[in-house]
Amino acid sequence: IDTVAPPHPTITGVGCDIRSGEMQKICRDLNFTWTESEDNLSGFDSFEYYWGTNLVASSGTITTDTTYDPPISDPNTVYYLNMRTRDAAGNVSDWKTLFSLAYIDGEIYNFIIPLVFR
Repeated sequence: IDTVAPPHPTITGVGCDIRSGEMQKICRDLNFTWTESEDNLSGFDSFEYYWGTNLVASSGTITTDTTYDPPISDPNTVYYLNMRTRDAAGNVSDWKTLFSLAYIDGEIYNFIIPLVFR
């Protein structure tokens, strides 16, 4: 009997040369790719992702794809990619923030953002 949730994927690309959690003025048009998830007992079922301004996700879009091309982000707003995984036995991992985007249109030192990772 499978009672363990599958592991979270790892982000493998964001479409820009930026790092998660850093304030930047380089890119706000991302294109995410991530690793496939495996479950050795019942098998992988799906990912659920949330892209938005809420740090904590409660629901999202369910997919089996390993890519997501979000709309261009508004400047001076922090966006979070939160994700969880499901296996065929119905086990669901906790939500995890895999990436945060802080695109700043103006002086970076004037903008304070809550980049808290669980």
